[in-house]
Amino acid sequence: MQGLIYIHFVSMASLNPDNPQNPRVGCVSSSKLPKCPMVERNVQFDGYICTNATAGEDIPKGACLRQSLTVDREMVQTTTAGDDISVLGVAVERAVSGSQVCIAVGGEFQVLVEGAVNRGDFLSTSLTAGVATSTGTGGQQGDFAVCLVTDSSTAVRLVPARFKKAEIF
Repeated sequence: MQGLIYIHFVSMASLNPDNPQNPRVGCVSSSKLPKCPMVERNVQFDGYICTNATAGEDIPKGACLRQSLTVDREMVQTTTAGDDISVLGVAVERAVSGSQVCIAVGGEFQVLVEGAVNRGDFLSTSLTAGVATSTGTGGQQGDFAVCLVTDSSTAVRLVPARFKKAEIF
């Protein structure tokens, strides 16, 4: 079951029914036309917020991802360092090297974990590349999500989680 997340933000946009690309939203930024007024928006969605990037390696569904250190705009699995603070998102689907990978950056998603987890545990990276592990309920520097279920298995598997906060990169 997907969760419902509410986002409240202010955008520089105005409703413009004459915009042929998107008749629902338009923004004027040309010096020849008036600036967009500040329009308050409440956005509601079911699931996750995602962005796309190039996969720098084969990436399994649910892998914790970070920016490649060698290639611009390429995503790779997190390192084998536990509590890695470089997590930028989680792979929504499997991707092969060189293809586009959909990266969940907010909301509820499936993440690869190893070790037992409890509902409400924080998740951080484990010593296995791309895989998360529970850090309990105390919180650590590299925590990026909260587990939504209790699962006593110790095998690597997908579990539902929710980002601690939505940060869109």
